[in-house]
Amino acid sequence: QKLFSDLFANRRKELYEVDFVMAAHWLMDISIIKKVGVFSPSFPHYREDNNLVSRIQYHGYKVGIVMSSLAVHDRENRKMTKQKEMHLHYTSVLLMLSDPQRKN
Repeated sequence: QKLFSDLFANRRKELYEVDFVMAAHWLMDISIIKKVGVFSPSFPHYREDNNLVSRIQYHGYKVGIVMSSLAVHDRENRKMTKQKEMHLHYTSVLLMLSDPQRKN
């Protein structure tokens, strides 16, 4: 991606369009939420941000990173249990099937 090559070449821009940023670091106008909705109850935890980004992009909005911003996702070290691994696999499939831009 352009972001990485720019960082390597020390020619950083203020804003980069990207395909995805985890929800813990989002800032968006309320008008977007009113148009595309909020997190889906189909994704109670994990993948809810992927699903919402798909809907945001489907409605013509872009996702980007503001390079002067700072974000910290403060969370504990979590172990991957078999149950959690199965849940992540299930939500990955559900995410793929619910993508409004999915090609059959």
